[in-house]
Amino acid sequence: MGVCDDLQSALHNAMVGHYRIAFTSLRACIENTAIAAMFDFGVAPIAFKDYTAESKLSFGNAADRLVGVTVIASLERRLLADIGDNLLRQRSGTDPGGYARRLFAKLSKYAHASPDHTDFDLWKSNGPVFDPKTYADWTECYFAVGALSLLLSRLAAPDLSALRFPMSNNAQALFQFAVEQLSGNTDAKAILAAIPAGIW
Repeated sequence: MGVCDDLQSALHNAMVGHYRIAFTSLRACIENTAIAAMFDFGVAPIAFKDYTAESKLSFGNAADRLVGVTVIASLERRLLADIGDNLLRQRSGTDPGGYARRLFAKLSKYAHASPDHTDFDLWKSNGPVFDPKTYADWTECYFAVGALSLLLSRLAAPDLSALRFPMSNNAQALFQFAVEQLSGNTDAKAILAAIPAGIW
């Protein structure tokens, strides 16, 4: 339920103007989903009970291990061949890495209150106020994170179709809805729209 909590926290904080925390919650969502997928695939470097006791795993740890999983490695190769980009490629030299790593790096700037990513920078004032540009950027990240989390969950649990709570949409429909909300000419739209339908 941690990922659901992260998404709800992100939504609430964005609605009340606490954008930096809203972005930070999206970062936690990606990290928690990737770590959960690593455990589901059985490629975690430690036992789950040790992780829950110390929480010494990170998104980077998980991404490094997930790229070695057969189904993900196959998807990564296909995406790279089809659109010249993929999700979890390691950053190196002038290559900023795959889309999930780039998105995580972007969200980390908010988590660490890096220059130009503080509350004051986002509000242009000293209190929570509505900023259309920041809100639009957060919305784009929200749908990208939602789609990416559904994708990683499906890859790790191929029988995932219906979600645990009552709703008319299944995981594939929610993924497609999230992708449809993304802006047309973005990395997020390009790569998530290129996910083969056979994944679902």
